[in-house]
Amino acid sequence: MTPHRCHVPGCGVVVRRGLLMCPRHWHLVPMRVGEELWAAYRALPQNADGSLRAPDARYVAAARAAIDAVQEVR
Repeated sequence: MTPHRCHVPGCGVVVRRGLLMCPRHWHLVPMRVGEELWAAYRALPQNADGSLRAPDARYVAAARAAIDAVQEVR
């Protein structure tokens, strides 16, 4: 199985599946952006085993905003 890595370009830190980024980068996400991402994540439908189905446009946009926010402060 391929390791899951932080989605911030250039990071490469291995993170648990289901996490968007490593703790170091997550702490750089502005609170409002993080709250939007968390709300979009919670709204995603889940399979019977608790795993998430494919992300929707709302989640993808929120994830992109979080990654962009981190890149702005790096």
